[in-house]
Amino acid sequence: MTKTAQPQPFKFRNGYRAQVTNPTTKKRETKDFSTRREAQLWIHERLHALATLSKGRLGGPEMCTLAEFLIEYAHSNILANAGYVQELNRVSCYLEAAGLKRIKAVKIGEVVRIEEQEEVSEKMAEYLKKARESIEPVWELRAELASKLCSELTRDDFAQLQSTMALCGNSPSTIQKEIALIRAAFNEAIANWGWTAFKNPTAGFTLGKSKVVIPKYEIEQVADLVVKAKEHSNSHIAPVIELALETLVRKGQLVSLRWSDIDFANSCCTVRIKKSARAGGETTTIPLTRHAVGVLRSVHAQNPDSNLVFEGLTAEMLDNAFESLREKVGLTALRFHDLRHIGATLCARANMSAHQLRLMLGHKTLNMALVYVNLAVQDVKNFLDGHMGGAVFNLERTYAA
Repeated sequence: MTKTAQPQPFKFRNGYRAQVTNPTTKKRETKDFSTRREAQLWIHERLHALATLSKGRLGGPEMCTLAEFLIEYAHSNILANAGYVQELNRVSCYLEAAGLKRIKAVKIGEVVRIEEQEEVSEKMAEYLKKARESIEPVWELRAELASKLCSELTRDDFAQLQSTMALCGNSPSTIQKEIALIRAAFNEAIANWGWTAFKNPTAGFTLGKSKVVIPKYEIEQVADLVVKAKEHSNSHIAPVIELALETLVRKGQLVSLRWSDIDFANSCCTVRIKKSARAGGETTTIPLTRHAVGVLRSVHAQNPDSNLVFEGLTAEMLDNAFESLREKVGLTALRFHDLRHIGATLCARANMSAHQLRLMLGHKTLNMALVYVNLAVQDVKNFLDGHMGGAVFNLERTYAA
């Protein structure tokens, strides 16, 4: 094969002119130099840079490891996804396995950006250590995959990951979400990063569907949590927990709630229903119960001049306080997000319709609302079978009485 000769500079006015053609745009780039040597160096550097760009972002799959690829994908795409916090945690598992620093989303004012996680708390470090020890073969495989060039990854690599996670006790939902993230990242690179010749190694995998698991707690247990929260040194903790149960609003939405979002006259509030960090202004209106209005009025009386409803409260502060409270009442597995599930279950048990519950949850479809309604129906069936002998009207029972 004949090697294409590198273009040479030519004399122009009192110096030398260098020219190269961009192989992608077919446009010519020109620059003038005082010496021939400078012009030659520029031509060499530009040709190398253009050749790298023509292979796609990061120089293509032959030039970056899976860990480097996931970092780039996180910075350019993940913040626009729903559930970006969880996706960053999944990416961080590969980074940590490869000996790199974990990454996290940091909100500064209205801007969310990704930063390296310098240190984690002692409790979090212990939690991560235990989590890693429980699935050590998975971490070893992640380390191996993270250090491979993307071009070297094969379908067998991810088939092994899938089977290893299953053997270590990871749920089908956990496995599905991890491989789905990597699949989506590679699809993005193929579609928009110039990796047109790359074949997605996760293509063709049959992934299980995420299973919705609704936590079951007695209302007395949750009441104990609220009572303990009222004793907390941070006066915002109890009202946040009460509003999570009353409104079904998510943690991030509660922490960022403004007084301008609250309509006391009509007993409702406006919340941003998009979960991505870069989402636009899509909102929904949530009706407020009398108790929720009372909680908000009490908070407003304490901070009448603040902009935010829970001025000074961050998601991290809330997490730390909630972790301490749940341990005090013996609900160590309870997550803050579970309060949303518990509240929705209580609404369904009070005969709220699926359509009404959908509006409360801020969902576009009835699917999730029907899960809660079906649970409430099952509660009724269990009561009929357990407390009424399986029948509302029983002839033998009537005569026996």
